[in-house]
Amino acid sequence: NHVTHVHRYKKHPELDFEPLSPAFIRAYVSQAKNVEPYVPEELQNIIVEEYVSMRQEDASDAKAAGAQALVTARQLLSVLRMAQALARLRFDEEISHSDVTEAIRLMKASKASLEDDENNSGANGTDIVTRIYGIIRDLMPESGVLKYSELEPVCLAKGFTTNHLERCLDEYEQLNVLQVNAARTKITFVET
Repeated sequence: NHVTHVHRYKKHPELDFEPLSPAFIRAYVSQAKNVEPYVPEELQNIIVEEYVSMRQEDASDAKAAGAQALVTARQLLSVLRMAQALARLRFDEEISHSDVTEAIRLMKASKASLEDDENNSGANGTDIVTRIYGIIRDLMPESGVLKYSELEPVCLAKGFTTNHLERCLDEYEQLNVLQVNAARTKITFVET
């Protein structure tokens, strides 16, 4: 798959389609900027209800965690702007219910990813598993076989734990990117 190819070879795989030219994309965006979608009356109440629901959900989550609620009027404005942008992509003068639903989904996904980053990241904000995979990729010799005994001290020296390393190896084994032998002494990239 695309992600594993980029991780392994540090470049994009050959495409089986013709990508849009930068000139076409610039022209498309230029035209889309001219569209000013509006919120129809029938969606206004739905947006307000969704916003109130988001605030209530956030307040109860924050109370349970002993934290401060984060959903504010700025998030409502962000939802409206994202819904407008989605309508612009279709050159539609009117925001649809699906635009609002997708904007809210994106807002929730963004919030969830921030929470994941707080729980799983190091000082530079990058996911621990991804950072360890980068170390593996950088240390992997031409032979394609990396000794665990060479990898572990490097990870430990960079502030990771053995549990972090094992979690990375498990995750990339499940993705069929890496293989670790039964004795856990050798790591190899899976041939695609």
